[in-house]
Amino acid sequence: MDYATIKNKINIVDLGTEGTRVALGTSAQRGSTQGQLRFNSTNNNLEYYNGSAFQSIDKAPSVVSIDTTLIDKSAGTSSTTDIVITGGNFTSGATVKAIGTDSSEISAGVVVVNSETQITATFTDSSFDNAYEPYDIKVTLSDGLNSTLENVLYVDTASAFSTSSGSLATLNFGNSYASSNITAVVASDPEGEAITMAVISGSIPSGITFNSDGTWSGTGSAPSSNTTYSFTVRATSNGLTTDRAFTIETVAPTHQRFLGMGSGSGGVVSGSSHSSSLGQHVGSRIYNGSVNTPNEWHSGGGDTQGWVSISFSSNQTVSRISLYNRNDCCQLMTSGYLQGWNGSSWVNIASFSLSGSSNSSTTVDTTDSTTAWAQVRLKSQGSNGGYVSMGEIELFKFV
Repeated sequence: MDYATIKNKINIVDLGTEGTRVALGTSAQRGSTQGQLRFNSTNNNLEYYNGSAFQSIDKAPSVVSIDTTLIDKSAGTSSTTDIVITGGNFTSGATVKAIGTDSSEISAGVVVVNSETQITATFTDSSFDNAYEPYDIKVTLSDGLNSTLENVLYVDTASAFSTSSGSLATLNFGNSYASSNITAVVASDPEGEAITMAVISGSIPSGITFNSDGTWSGTGSAPSSNTTYSFTVRATSNGLTTDRAFTIETVAPTHQRFLGMGSGSGGVVSGSSHSSSLGQHVGSRIYNGSVNTPNEWHSGGGDTQGWVSISFSSNQTVSRISLYNRNDCCQLMTSGYLQGWNGSSWVNIASFSLSGSSNSSTTVDTTDSTTAWAQVRLKSQGSNGGYVSMGEIELFKFV
């Protein structure tokens, strides 16, 4: 049937089932007659001419949500963020823009239409400016139809540490392994947002707690050997994180002699007393640096459980004692205690035994190495003769 035959027909009835084919061509091949209906092969849209311009018959897209609402501008000039956009009526050739509050536009460098309901848009992070948040997300189809989801994308910068990486403390017996000796970890957020910190890997000394504000609490335990603890702290603000590595060293305590033998009185003794003495063999001779007769302490006859008390010019802790019997055969101490004065009574802090032979010696650790005593006392519990003697005592403290 030719055009002359059908031009005055009112309606065209299509009895087929596959569809009616309309004119197909590129944008450059469009006609100019009002009412023309055609399929545009350039943008893959069905369109019609309204007398002044061609209009798309496609539906506008809809933008419902985005999976990422935060751009980390501090991630680096080359870093990018993929934003998955969920909506509808998405078609090939769509473009995506982020629009700031100042109407500035940032185009996604890569746009992948995954399906009619999903688009993945890739933005360069450094293109954004915190001053113009929140950004809108606008999806535009190839025919110009578009949809905008407003005020959904924010720009932030991760926290920055002001505490340098590396060692935060060296804990030892002298500072009591206390957390007050550990440098606090400090970080700041450019936008003034709250920061939470946590140890995310490694380990810290037992008994020490790292708090979410970067401070420390608790008291560590003395290690059996020098130990370095390595760990990583993470600072989190508004979902963005920054990590930094730190260490804490703990030093095992060592016994340092402060009285007796080569140390002499060490400048720490203010005086001494004894239960009894034999002639010139007074109590102060047990810390004069010599174990040999006549430099020992002798008790008076029958005083086999005698004692020597030592007063300190300043309170002292005692971690260990060493005892040396004199170079003689008899009247030697065979057992006893080291005691500390608690202000009202003597407290046993070490017990010991000796063989009772010439030049016999022993070394014993105390049961209380942390209490600082104003006085200590060597108290005999037994002798191999009718009185008791002691050649020399050494006192040690942890350092």
